[in-house]
Amino acid sequence: MFSRANIFTLPNILTLIRALIAPFVAIGIATEHFVQALALLVVGGLTDIFDGWLARLTKRDNQLGAYLDPIADKLLILACYAGLPFVGLMPFWLSFLIIGRDVLIVGGFALLQILQAPIRVLPTKISKITTVFQIATAFYLLLPMAVTLSPIPQLVHALFITTVLLTIASAVVYIMIGWRAFSNR
Repeated sequence: MFSRANIFTLPNILTLIRALIAPFVAIGIATEHFVQALALLVVGGLTDIFDGWLARLTKRDNQLGAYLDPIADKLLILACYAGLPFVGLMPFWLSFLIIGRDVLIVGGFALLQILQAPIRVLPTKISKITTVFQIATAFYLLLPMAVTLSPIPQLVHALFITTVLLTIASAVVYIMIGWRAFSNR
């Protein structure tokens, strides 16, 4: 299904780097090594930007990358949002919402595969924007801890609200896509 040339592309390697650093982001948060966690989150965010850009630029986008990219995104998001509430940087409900959305998406995709519904792995614009805000929110929560600044409460509140709204909106979009695929099987 995947040839060696399709596997070892620079965009896929960047995506794999993002997936591989996710556990170290989680460890950095859990052990309160916030500089390490923040630096790795920045690397992860940059790989997310550049892998898609390079794939389109070099015309090296492929089905493997289409599967790996959202997995790497979800691992990085999980690494952040599983740990941030435990170190007191965000409320647990927000973590549950964000992780719950990803579980819903992955579970829905798996169910559609089992039911042999016609579904392709394609990120939506709203999901891309949601991922950006989820990473930006995690970044801003870690930043003051890494460089000993005081966070701006109004900015934290605005990021939380925006992230919540985007997370819910993207979940609804994916439910609609899944329902259409289920209906067309």
